[in-house]
Amino acid sequence: MKNLIRYTTLLGAALSILAAGSSIAAIQTGANQIDRNGFYVGLSANLVNHSPPLDASEDADVIGIVYIAPGATIGYQFNKYIAVQSDFNYFEWSNNNDYSENGVHVNTPDHYYFYSGDLLAKAMLPLGKHFSLNGYGGVAIVHENTYNVRSEGEAPVVNTNRTNLSPVVGAGVEYYFPEYVSIGTSIMYIPASTGIYSTYYMPIYLNVRF
Repeated sequence: MKNLIRYTTLLGAALSILAAGSSIAAIQTGANQIDRNGFYVGLSANLVNHSPPLDASEDADVIGIVYIAPGATIGYQFNKYIAVQSDFNYFEWSNNNDYSENGVHVNTPDHYYFYSGDLLAKAMLPLGKHFSLNGYGGVAIVHENTYNVRSEGEAPVVNTNRTNLSPVVGAGVEYYFPEYVSIGTSIMYIPASTGIYSTYYMPIYLNVRF
């Protein structure tokens, strides 16, 4: 059930992205805004689907967790086809017990920290003068720290602290406004690694070019 919800949501998002891209590409006018080089920085809001370790959250064990998380990007575009970028995404910061680590939480962990930093190659397929389809591939350092006590005075049911190196892949679309600004979205995937479940996330971002 959890995978069906996840895949249906992502498929719907992908179809919406492609439909919007086709409409935008059909009405583009003016100078080519994609064919530029230089640095860019950006901010994003990420729609994230990820589950903490088993027993950390009864809700997550049943349906998974979907939430919004912040991200930041710095990159360099070489031409209208190739760029490289690095992202930092703070997927989840949850501290329900002020670090005293002796609370009673059934549906949520006492604390849960989950974030990643990545290095990605970005391939762009221009469609007209303002719009591109993008593909991403690279590696990420993924960190997850989880602690959960079900009853005060008892041993924790979950107490993990892991940092893994994982691949990252994704695809998306981007619209380039004149001169300096672009907006876009993508669907990204970090597969499961030792002790950390797989992660799907959909950043909606604003980039500023220099």
